[in-house]
Amino acid sequence: MSMEMKLMMMRLSLRLAGVVPKCCILCGLCLCLLPEWLRRIDKKEAASKVLFRDLTTTQKKSAHALTFEDDRQYMPGLFTKRTRRGNGAEKEVKVQPYPDPENTSKTTWMTETSLKQTSLNPSKKWLECGEGHLGKIYLEILGCDGLPNLDAGSIGDKSDPFVAIVFEDTLVRTDVIYDTLSPRWMPWSQRAFCFNIQHPTSILLLGVFDYDGPPYTDHDAVGRFVINYQNLVRDTVYVLR
Repeated sequence: MSMEMKLMMMRLSLRLAGVVPKCCILCGLCLCLLPEWLRRIDKKEAASKVLFRDLTTTQKKSAHALTFEDDRQYMPGLFTKRTRRGNGAEKEVKVQPYPDPENTSKTTWMTETSLKQTSLNPSKKWLECGEGHLGKIYLEILGCDGLPNLDAGSIGDKSDPFVAIVFEDTLVRTDVIYDTLSPRWMPWSQRAFCFNIQHPTSILLLGVFDYDGPPYTDHDAVGRFVINYQNLVRDTVYVLR
């Protein structure tokens, strides 16, 4: 897989429940399986169900199938306007995948500086995944910079990145951000995940992909890396770059 990605930024914290056993069978999925998993998910052959949970409350929300159907409604058309001249000197870009439902008037168009600053705000919705009881890993995907352009010469002139994460028996992904090499995932988008830990030696596998919409289902790999959470200190928030 390509390693051309220069920078990826995320926020990560670990919370453990009680005493974690020192010995356990390693549980992790090879990242080379991710493209095939994504193809199966896109065809609804393995559309695992996960639950939304707002961590500011304990209320469970409706189940959400891990498919790309929701993203396609935000796919820009060939002549969609993506930038405009703002009131100031800096141009504004259209916020993806959609504006903040609670403040659409101020989050439909934003400057790139404001977009980067807003992406650092706490996430508003979380996906809770896995069945473990040893503790929790909280992961937020904030953005990427310097991605290679895998869509040159095609309809839409830049990559359409999303991040897929494998942890133990769970595969999740962020929303797709279209036509950009420096995506930023907003606090109201699908970018925050709470993983329940089942095995103390499991690892987080992350991959960045270029989304290829219908009729294509073989999403192009952009970059990948692994996080061993045993190197993290509990109840500590890390911003990784």
